[in-house]
Amino acid sequence: MAVRKSVLRLDRETPKRVITRWLAVFLWMLIIFTLSTDAFSSAHTAALGPAAIRFLIRKLAHWTEYFILGILLMRALLGRSSARSLANRYMLWSVAVAALYAISDEWHQSFLASRNAQAVDVLIDAIGALCGTLSWYLRNPLTLWLIRSRVP
Repeated sequence: MAVRKSVLRLDRETPKRVITRWLAVFLWMLIIFTLSTDAFSSAHTAALGPAAIRFLIRKLAHWTEYFILGILLMRALLGRSSARSLANRYMLWSVAVAALYAISDEWHQSFLASRNAQAVDVLIDAIGALCGTLSWYLRNPLTLWLIRSRVP
């Protein structure tokens, strides 16, 4: 019983660790915002190759950006908590925040002459965030231990 209590308790976080985790999230969001500017529009990335290859690279970039954002959000939201119920709840929050950011990113692109907003990009972004969140959840050693031991 003592082992369960120590595993399920929330470890105390230092303010520095919390700030560092959230700073990583906000810096990554800034990178996504920068990649959504005119400088990275299809008109300026034509050197990537034929249109089909460019299309694939651009959509894969959407997925990858939000895959990473999903991981960073899970790290920031969950911190050092090991309670599986919190992890499950924060998975939903992580994907929801990333999807809302994807919507705002596409809205931002709608104001740029060289860019256009596409709902399919939001879907790709949300799928990327979901995959990143699931990846973090399934690769976290503490989560794996909780799943195997069936601790609530």
